Amino acid sequence: MGVVFSKTVQLKKGHDMGVIHRGGHNMAEVLGSPMGVKFGKKVKLTFSNCLITKPLIYEMTHIYDIITNIEQADIKNSEGWVILEVNGTGSEMDKAFQWMADQGVEVQMMLPNF
Repeated sequence: MGVVFSKTVQLKKGHDMGVIHRGGHNMAEVLGSPMGVKFGKKVKLTFSNCLITKPLIYEMTHIYDIITNIEQADIKNSEGWVILEVNGTGSEMDKAFQWMADQGVEVQMMLPNF
């Protein structure tokens, strides 16, 4: 079963709110955007030694219209990784992930926890 919306309510002109359901399970995500539907993805970012001191997550959130939440991280002298929850429109997230890869970061999409 695919993602379906239930209860669409107009908040302000051009802003809709809905609740996502997948397979009958409420994912409890409230959406609202004049530019498109917002949803979340989980990604693992792996940074090499030369990248771990750069504020790449900060820069990514200021370039693209996304919100991030660090769920786990492990940083050492030689490399580091971060499991990041990213929320935004699909196109903004895709551009942000491509930008991160262009900086030399390994980007791995993770499966959501339902």
